Amino acid sequence: MATRFATRILRPRKQDWLQPGTSKYALLLERQFTASSLGDKDGETQRSLPENASQEPARPEPFAGLKPWLRPLMPKADGSLPEAVKVAAKASGVQDPTVKRVAEGVTSTTPTRVFEVPELIGNDRDLPDMSPGEVPKGYIDPVIPEVWGRVHSIESFSAVDGPAIRSVVFVQGCLRRCVFCANPDTWSVTAKCQRLSSKDIAARLKKNLAYYEGGGGVTVSGGEPMMQPHFCSAVFKEAHRLGITTALDTAGYGRAKDWAEVLPHTDTVLLCTKAINPKLYFDMVQVKQQLFLDFAKAVGDYGVPMVIRFVLVPGMTDTKEEVEGLVEWAKQQPTLVGIEMLPYHRLGVNKWEALGLKYPLDGMVPNPKEVVDHWRSYIALQGLKVML
Repeated sequence: MATRFATRILRPRKQDWLQPGTSKYALLLERQFTASSLGDKDGETQRSLPENASQEPARPEPFAGLKPWLRPLMPKADGSLPEAVKVAAKASGVQDPTVKRVAEGVTSTTPTRVFEVPELIGNDRDLPDMSPGEVPKGYIDPVIPEVWGRVHSIESFSAVDGPAIRSVVFVQGCLRRCVFCANPDTWSVTAKCQRLSSKDIAARLKKNLAYYEGGGGVTVSGGEPMMQPHFCSAVFKEAHRLGITTALDTAGYGRAKDWAEVLPHTDTVLLCTKAINPKLYFDMVQVKQQLFLDFAKAVGDYGVPMVIRFVLVPGMTDTKEEVEGLVEWAKQQPTLVGIEMLPYHRLGVNKWEALGLKYPLDGMVPNPKEVVDHWRSYIALQGLKVML
């Protein structure tokens, strides 16, 4: 079992290797000191583990419960890393691997933070919830689990769902009932849909790598992607292994442990804000606003760049009170990149009719371009970047 694990780590594909000089060097380090501890010579993995696999001194008590073949992967009792790790770190451009670790600032050797990679210790859902400061940053898991998700559809080419050219995975399932929703066919969690795994998505992304140059990548949208946090996380890990960026198009959903699963692997959050006034928010989506606010705070806590998406619905969110409130709230977001002011449209009305649902905004006419331009200019005058 251990030999198979080592083989998967020590025989990477070309794109798995990390670029020198970045903080994302964990994979290189793991391969290096895993190879050393398993007796690997000249890049060839031995068929079986030697009885004395590790030359490291006896581990302190916190490591006693780990499987024997995992113990050589652990930091020393004083929090420092094995010599082989330092050598690999130097080769990858990292100056001080003892201090500059994947989870920067984490030097504790307690069982819950004994190593930078929860997935190597066991199912991360069995670990206590981690605060943003404890979650690994920039880590690329050498053994990414295959997670199955419910997928509504996949758009291979998009220029409006995050930086550069992107593929968009629309997942199935959403608990909100937005009155202006353009995709009500993604609401049901029991509707017939595609069952695809994170490995399936990775295979599709790999075919389009040439299109993602310049910061492109994959966006997971919906539906509500945070209803499938482990699937999102696995897709994002696969994307980072391929060297492309990740974006999460969400209205904010889930719990702290779900955010800890996804946000560390997210490069950009596209946050659909719906409305600022709490009562109007509930009237528009049939869900209280607090969950959205909690998620937005988590995005800032994890340091993920945020783009606010705000739809100007005539007579509802295109008012002075709403836009001024949006500006005030946006200025409080520590990782804000900018605001997308999106005009209301009726492109999804036919989907409501096909589902036998009455469209709540029947008869509403989209704002003229001048109104949208007015509010975009207003936001720019407040010192905020308008995303076009």
